[in-house]
Amino acid sequence: MATAGAAAASPAAAGTAVDGKLVKLRHAMASFQTPHGKGLDAFIVPSEDPHMSEYPPENFARRAFISNFDGSAGTVVVTADKAALWTDGRYFLQAEQQLGPGWTLMRQGTPSCPEIPDWLVSTLPEGGKVGIDPFLHTIESAEKLHRHLAARGKHLVPLPVNLVDAVWATERPAAPQGALRVHSLEWAGRSVADKLEDLRKEMQGADAGALLVTMLDEVAWLLNLRGADVAYNPVFVSYVIVTPSGATLYIDEPKVTAEIEAHLKEAGVDVRPYDTVLRDVESLAHQGTKIWMDPTRVSYAIKQAAIRGAQVRQPKGKNGTPVSPGRKRTRRESAGANGASPPAAGSESATPAALAAEVILSKTSPVVMAKAVKNEAELAGMREAHLRDGVALVGFLCWLDKTIAGGTVLTEVQIDEELTARRRAQPGFVELSFPTIAGAGPNGAIIHYRAQPGSCRSVDASTLLLLDSGCQYDCGTTDITRTMHFGEPSQHQRLCYTRVLQGHIGIDTAVWPEGTPGCALDTLARVPLWSMGLNYRHGTGHGVGAALNVHEGPQSISSRFWNTQPLLGAMVCSNEPGYYEDGAFGIRIENLFVVKEADTAFRYGGESYYTCERLTMCPIQKKMIAREVLSEKEVAWVDGYHRQVWEALSPRLSGAELEWLREATSALQARMSVDVVAELPTGSALVDNDSLPKSKPPEPPTWPQLEDLPPPVLAHIASFVERPRDVASLAACCRALQSQSSSWWQRLDLHLRSDHQAALLSHWLDGTHPDIHSLHLEATRTGLLEVAFGLPSPRLPALKDLTLKGGILYDARLMDSTQQQTQLTSLAVRMVGSLAGVQVAAPASMLKLRSLSLSGFRRLGLSSNRQLSAGLDYLDGLGKLTSLYLSKCGIGMLPPAVRTLTALQRLDAAGNRSLAAGLEHLAGLSRLSSLRLGGCALTELPPAFSTLTALRKLELNGNARLAQGLQHLAGLPYLGSIERAGCGSAVAVSCSQVV
Repeated sequence: MATAGAAAASPAAAGTAVDGKLVKLRHAMASFQTPHGKGLDAFIVPSEDPHMSEYPPENFARRAFISNFDGSAGTVVVTADKAALWTDGRYFLQAEQQLGPGWTLMRQGTPSCPEIPDWLVSTLPEGGKVGIDPFLHTIESAEKLHRHLAARGKHLVPLPVNLVDAVWATERPAAPQGALRVHSLEWAGRSVADKLEDLRKEMQGADAGALLVTMLDEVAWLLNLRGADVAYNPVFVSYVIVTPSGATLYIDEPKVTAEIEAHLKEAGVDVRPYDTVLRDVESLAHQGTKIWMDPTRVSYAIKQAAIRGAQVRQPKGKNGTPVSPGRKRTRRESAGANGASPPAAGSESATPAALAAEVILSKTSPVVMAKAVKNEAELAGMREAHLRDGVALVGFLCWLDKTIAGGTVLTEVQIDEELTARRRAQPGFVELSFPTIAGAGPNGAIIHYRAQPGSCRSVDASTLLLLDSGCQYDCGTTDITRTMHFGEPSQHQRLCYTRVLQGHIGIDTAVWPEGTPGCALDTLARVPLWSMGLNYRHGTGHGVGAALNVHEGPQSISSRFWNTQPLLGAMVCSNEPGYYEDGAFGIRIENLFVVKEADTAFRYGGESYYTCERLTMCPIQKKMIAREVLSEKEVAWVDGYHRQVWEALSPRLSGAELEWLREATSALQARMSVDVVAELPTGSALVDNDSLPKSKPPEPPTWPQLEDLPPPVLAHIASFVERPRDVASLAACCRALQSQSSSWWQRLDLHLRSDHQAALLSHWLDGTHPDIHSLHLEATRTGLLEVAFGLPSPRLPALKDLTLKGGILYDARLMDSTQQQTQLTSLAVRMVGSLAGVQVAAPASMLKLRSLSLSGFRRLGLSSNRQLSAGLDYLDGLGKLTSLYLSKCGIGMLPPAVRTLTALQRLDAAGNRSLAAGLEHLAGLSRLSSLRLGGCALTELPPAFSTLTALRKLELNGNARLAQGLQHLAGLPYLGSIERAGCGSAVAVSCSQVV
């Protein structure tokens, strides 16, 4: 394929074929008369309709007609000898396939692709004339284009007609006449009257006499109505004008049934014909009313109408005859669209600013945020919609798995039809929310692919299928993507899929401060792919309407850094990273989520922090996951999400579909994994290496196989699932452990997720286990460890290493149950939820901890306990302690007890944002070789630092106010590294002199 930078000619361009539609359009351009001379040098055909819709009604789909490219985003520019289509990375492959002879694809967003205004300036001759239909360009975009062209000696020409319509002629579809329906207050949450009252308050505060609502989804939301004029979007072609005393809906009147009329009348909304809106705008401006217009949403033609109304008190008709703004014009006078006098051909000059200020308030529509931030009823409807959708998807996926496993070969179209049928069977089904994308193999790499009969691909056991689909229910809107393989995916496919999954998890688990725009989160989704040199050419997330358009602004998650709209609480957004190999396959994982306030330990500066609440309920295919690539936290995320899916959908399912869901949501790490013991017990016989696990993890054994494991291994029991059938499995596991010679079980890792598991563990621990040296317990819910360590207490006399992690409430009962472990030398307590023992709100509990023979401790880890702020005096006398971890706690000062830790070699106190005092207690710690104090509030290093003669590494990163005391480091003989990023320049100079 021939390329020129970011542009590429269509495959047919090299031949002699001629696009007949382009021939007719160029003839119309050449014959059009303008004030600047005959003919247009260029004509722009955007995707939009007069309401700036992403998906226009068929009669407004001019760009798709003239170019044959039917993607949702793209702009055509036609000149005397060129025809070019600008579109983004979602549609590169699709456009290459659909563009005909004589067309050039401009790959928008790539480094060498010019923007349309720049391309026009460099392509057109001096004095060139660029024609536009002013109804299809916003005020902002048209005026920006005018300024760009005028500065370079070229002209913008708003036309009274659209030249594509003459080419389309009788083949152009009629205007849509879809039926209207009332959107139930149960799901709308607020009445029309209440919404109008809110808008009038906004208008009063902005000193506006009228508000113009032009976006179709904004009209539908405001009036609690839904329509069927645009496929996949429950909207209707219309405008609304709101005034302090009333509101008017402009619509084709046959659509307004008696029910709709009564609904509108109750809220005080009048109805007028659709094609009278510009006449009424002129009239309002003529009366001196200031009209609120959103320059990013309202068409340039409407602003021109308002200016015309303000320019003269009585506009002139034919032969100069006065014409009242309300009088019906002749057909000749009304040649412009929507019933208003057309813009004067060639009237490209900007409206004087003073005149515009008299009649137009240019400001973002207040409907935008009111619609984007959902109320509780709208969120309840969205949650219900996703439960219904989840049931349909599970039934479909169960059918799909069994059908292909049985040897049946399906087509992409059949998959589309079956999924649609499953959704149609759900209560409240209205229509799909966009055309289903069922892309098999290389078709999955076409980001917005649409399967067609006769040309679609087949799906069998060797296929990787990308399935992106969604639905409009009466209560809400869904959008979900899953990628699945029906046989054995390649290792490369699994690795790519897992990197996409990691990016998805990165967004889902993110926590961000209020005021953060989506572009600040976009990197989180891409970093795992970037680590392999991979990426994707679309945004990571878009807003979603409540029983409205599947794409909604103003929020988004993407690399479009100019969109600075913060992600606010109760907004709905998608999370959909992907990866696409042209000609091979595509991968995308998409869920919808609600922005909710995060439960953080602190609120820095009084700000709120936000995170994601998942809406989408559908399993992620586990066979596509490269388990070895995921971290334990990421594995826990997968299992946690699948538990949520099971709990949400299982009550609505039965039979084979329920069993399919049970398997699809089983824990990813519900297995017994084995590792070679580092030190074999005294007197043990060496085992043949062939009997030991290899580097590749073995298939997860079933519980009864535990007795057959070779002795020199240690057991890692992880992620016991919560459902009743697995309680018996856990019991079998415990019996198997007891049946083994206890000398082989030196380390035990347990992830507790339910009361059943904790109780069974307690029964098993009820006994003496003389050779267990290491016990790591992680709980996912408050209180589980108390159950596990309930009386009678476990007896682990050889226990040396105890790790307790998770959202656990540590209390005296837990400390009582562990105080007999007299050999304990290492204790790590991380990320606990609320306090007691270690977290020191109750010093008595700390005394319980001290009774664990802490005098023999060599390692104590208390990191990430953000409420830890007192009680550290009980560290007094730990003469054998070599490592102390206190990072990311709530410590404001180091206690005097630190000076007694004479064997201490490593101290980590980084991330204690208020730590500024107590450093003098480090005096005399002559064995301390590593000290981390980054991210604290230090202002000065005390003289005590000059006594740290063994210090080799010191971290001071992020102490921006640290300015004094660096001279105390000058005489330290082994100090070779001082990390000081984020400190002042004085620190940098001092450190460079010290080291």
